[in-house]
Amino acid sequence: MNADRSAKIRYLNAYRWAMVQEQELLRQIEEARTRAERVTQALSGTPGTPGDPSSLERAVEALIDLQQRLAAQIEASCKTRCRVEAALCTVRDPRQQTILRLHYISGKTFEQIAVELHYSYRQILREYGRAMDVIECHMESA
Repeated sequence: MNADRSAKIRYLNAYRWAMVQEQELLRQIEEARTRAERVTQALSGTPGTPGDPSSLERAVEALIDLQQRLAAQIEASCKTRCRVEAALCTVRDPRQQTILRLHYISGKTFEQIAVELHYSYRQILREYGRAMDVIECHMESA
């Protein structure tokens, strides 16, 4: 695989990685929310659990921080998706464009794409290769 194709693949994979980061932040928010609920229960006077008001404050601060990070990540993901979509639009063949979109935006494997589009796996790889030869990724804007 040549350096140009590797750079294109990294560029196109950026959206999927942005989505992975979003999902990780969502998981962390859920964990922080669960911790905050436990602290709230402890402060409500449940017998046998001493309450520390500063624990609730820390939990809320952590939750707010994570939510702000998520908002920033969502914005970055949207920008990345727009750049990737613009690159995909440089591929004129609709079949090739669909293969790239299913792979890089929807995250499907080539096997899944072959089944969905009713092509053989080898046909998908051949069309993918042709699409990667013609796609124009403007890396300087990444």
